[in-house]
Amino acid sequence: AIHRPRPSPVQLSHKKMHPSATTEHRVEPTSSRNSTEMPNLPSPAVSQSSKPRVAAQISVTSSQQANKNDRRDTWPLTTRAELLKKSPSLRDGMDERRQKFLRSAYFEFITEAGMEFGFPQLTIATAVVFCHRFFSRHSFAPKENDVKVIATACLFLAGKVEETPKSLREVITKTYLIRHKKDGIEATTEKIKRQEVYEEYKNEVLLAERRLLHALDFCF
Repeated sequence: AIHRPRPSPVQLSHKKMHPSATTEHRVEPTSSRNSTEMPNLPSPAVSQSSKPRVAAQISVTSSQQANKNDRRDTWPLTTRAELLKKSPSLRDGMDERRQKFLRSAYFEFITEAGMEFGFPQLTIATAVVFCHRFFSRHSFAPKENDVKVIATACLFLAGKVEETPKSLREVITKTYLIRHKKDGIEATTEKIKRQEVYEEYKNEVLLAERRLLHALDFCF
């Protein structure tokens, strides 16, 4: 038999007096409140530069509104009698009957050319309005205010404004054929193919468009 020595009374009393020697060391968990609680951080200071920015936005908005009001007053609604009374053509000695004939002439020209280009009705109507406005500030009498040249410029501009543009060459060629259709299609086609004829008519239309923009005050 294997002889195992028994512990002495001193060793037994030592184990009873020190229980930590045989037990595991336990770490008490911290409070959940302490683990999840976030420190109170100071709120960010409001930048002082935001106030001038808001004031600048208000001033820009007010200026835009003022520009809209100015544009609205540029073309006030007037009666036909008032329009004829203030007509520049009347001051140049042109009677009402002649003015009505010329207005009908550019209206028919714009309608025919617009249909030839395949323009929608909105573009054609815009071109007519541009022409009306131009001749409310300019007389029919001067040679540079040829109604069909101005009407061509109105069509060219209206196409760009209403996002249905046509190339300048197409506008020049087709409107020239419509203007001189009484001379015959073949003869007119051969004539507009000449470089000097094309350049001369193109310069007239571009100059008319520039004058039209100034007459409209660039208000579309």
